[in-house]
Amino acid sequence: MRTTPLKTWKARSKIFHARRLRDRTALDDAAFEKSVKWGKRQIGKDYDLLFKWGNEKLSCSELVWKIYKHGTRIKSCEPKTFQAYFLQNPKVSKIIQARYGSLEDFPKNEPVVAPSDLAKSVLLEEVPRRLQKK
Repeated sequence: MRTTPLKTWKARSKIFHARRLRDRTALDDAAFEKSVKWGKRQIGKDYDLLFKWGNEKLSCSELVWKIYKHGTRIKSCEPKTFQAYFLQNPKVSKIIQARYGSLEDFPKNEPVVAPSDLAKSVLLEEVPRRLQKK
């Protein structure tokens, strides 16, 4: 994991959404500090291309989910398992083959949080966009 300036992230992304806790009372100063502290300890870890539910490596959505969980004790969404997603899509199957060797070696019961899960969370809301100065 490494930090990426927001401007850089937005420049390389076609779609950008920022979400936050709908009930911001859960994120008091102590919870915020705990979240930041845990998140900073993750800097320098490798990105988890296999999406394993551990803390040695992390995927982007897993990092966001765990920052909320460690700081506030809130699950921003329920983790699913790989088998809950549409794995038959040819693009997905190709990635699975490349990373795991085969569908048989793929950990279908591994917990995972996808960006779409966070986007659909009823506990999170879209951060209002500011108009950019011209």
